[in-house]
Amino acid sequence: MALRAGTANLPLHGGQVPKWLADRMTRLGAVLSEAIVHHYGRDELLRRLAHPFWFQSFGAVMGMDWHSSGITTSVIGALVLQPIIEKVWRTCEGTEIRARTVTPKVKYADFQQITRSRTGQALLSTRAEIEQVSYALLEPLFPVTKGIRLLGMTLSSLAEKQLESEPQLNLSF
Repeated sequence: MALRAGTANLPLHGGQVPKWLADRMTRLGAVLSEAIVHHYGRDELLRRLAHPFWFQSFGAVMGMDWHSSGITTSVIGALVLQPIIEKVWRTCEGTEIRARTVTPKVKYADFQQITRSRTGQALLSTRAEIEQVSYALLEPLFPVTKGIRLLGMTLSSLAEKQLESEPQLNLSF
């Protein structure tokens, strides 16, 4: 790929990617990435993802507007973070355990490690809540300026899933 130089004015947009689009981006991004790795190898996928124009195009193919702000977070989230969140949530559902603390960990290629953590008042009771906290904690780290070799997530301050009980009636005397 020839390297082109220039500038582009990209407007900032508010809001977040809808769940249906994030799910679609995750499935499509995984298939496209697997195809590239199968035909050209892992190093070629990484080389392409590092190229800004290719990365922007990849995000557009996955479903983001070509000029949207947040495309880096959305594409990386779809390729990397969504599968991690899904695996963590399946474990929570299977064990009926919930957490109050989410801790994503990033290990860079130069072996520097960054950990962010947030503890809420209440248990995180849905996958969407875990996802929202994870993205909020990782957002300041993007765009990435150096290679990431590991991204992980830990849940802590665990408790059993609270059963929804009927409200207790008040007896007035």
